[in-house]
Amino acid sequence: LETARHLDQIVEALTTAVGPLLLVIDDVHWADDLTWAFVRSERLNRLSNVPICVIASYRTNEPGARDLHELDQRVWTRIELERLDVDGVREVMLALMRRHDIPSGLDRALHEVTGGNPLHLTECLHEWMVEDATQDRNPRQLAPLSKWRGMIPRSISVLLEGRLASATGAARGCARVAAIIGDEFTLSELEGPVHALWPDEIGRASW
Repeated sequence: LETARHLDQIVEALTTAVGPLLLVIDDVHWADDLTWAFVRSERLNRLSNVPICVIASYRTNEPGARDLHELDQRVWTRIELERLDVDGVREVMLALMRRHDIPSGLDRALHEVTGGNPLHLTECLHEWMVEDATQDRNPRQLAPLSKWRGMIPRSISVLLEGRLASATGAARGCARVAAIIGDEFTLSELEGPVHALWPDEIGRASW
C-alpha cells in the first residue's frame, strides 16, 4: 500500500507538471524497489496524453539486473544502442573534452582501445585527461597518444574484477581463455580449452 501511494503521488506530480517535460531514469538495471515499481506500473499509461517523455537507460548482462521482460511493452519502446563507430567516438571526445579538434588518429586509437563501448570510452577520457594550469581557456590537455594505446582505466578494471568475482570458476576460465585468443573467436575455439581445464563445470560456465 505504501508503494502504491508513492506511485500515485509520482504520477500525479508528472501529470500536473508544466510541460513539455523530459524524465530520464538512469541505470534501471540497478533500480531500487520504488523505481522499478514505477517503470513497471500501469499508471504510466496515464502519461500518454500529457507532454512528457520518459527515457530509461538499461545496461544488459549486468549481474543481478532487473528483468526487462517485466516491463509493459504497451508503455515502453525498446531501442537497442549499437557500439560507437570512429566518428561517434570523435563526437563524444569533442563534447566531453570541450575541444574543437583532436590530434589526428586519436579517435581511431580510442576506438581500437574501447571497441566503441561508450562506458569504456568516457572512463578513458576522464582518466587520461590531465590538468594544464597554463591554458586559461582550455584547462585540459591530452596525455601523449602513446599512453592511450592498450591501456585500461582503473574504474573499468574494478568493474571487470567485480564481475569476475561473482562468476563461476568455469566462467572466469572462459574469460581468461577468451582474453588469450583475442577479440574474435568461435564458440568451438573457446569450448576446447575450457572443457579440458574444467570438464565438470563446462555446462555451468555462465555469468
